[in-house]
Amino acid sequence: MDLDSGIELKLKFVPGRKIFYTLETQLEQQVQRSGQVLRENDTNFQAHLRQRVIGTDEDGSGHVVTITTPPTGDQDQRQVVYQRLSPQGTVLDVSGMNPTNSFALPQEKVTKDSSWVGEIILPLPQATQPVRCATEYLVTGVTNFNGLECINIDCQVEEFEFEMPLPNNQGTAKVLMGSHGSMLFAPKEGILARMEVETVTSSHVGEVVFTTSTMITQEFKAFEN
Repeated sequence: MDLDSGIELKLKFVPGRKIFYTLETQLEQQVQRSGQVLRENDTNFQAHLRQRVIGTDEDGSGHVVTITTPPTGDQDQRQVVYQRLSPQGTVLDVSGMNPTNSFALPQEKVTKDSSWVGEIILPLPQATQPVRCATEYLVTGVTNFNGLECINIDCQVEEFEFEMPLPNNQGTAKVLMGSHGSMLFAPKEGILARMEVETVTSSHVGEVVFTTSTMITQEFKAFEN
């Protein structure tokens, strides 16, 4: 793959194509009061994620159905989401959940050390609505992953502050949020090959601080028939 001549990063929607990913979420939560740890909790979730392209539009957007199940395949716990996505990863339409997107691809071709800023929409613990974040991206090179030739991209959300309403009109909490991680994108196939991102949020309510660290790893495994 020749990065010097420029590579286009776009999602490619092939009708009928099915993609199988594994998904792992590591959740660490801590509650402090005046600097003293009151409670800590660690949780790990694993899931299988299958995406199917059910159609395309003339503007290049794709209609995608995503089914998430536990590794055991328990259908009682499966989640089904429909999305219409742009080639850059923007959610244009959604059913079954609030619109969220984990990455934003550039309009222009990229070379090594190319950078851009894109908006992503992330879910926030204890919040009813997701949060919009400006994410900085940097192309660092090329690599191979599970048979795919990929562009390696670092991504980071600089820590920022906002206010979140508390339940039952009890006021607001001051929230600090930031994230960092990396992604592998396969330009030939037009798919995400791997993404690992850690997001840290700290909610301040008086002297109490609720801190949540969420590490999400999504990995391409195979194209399915």
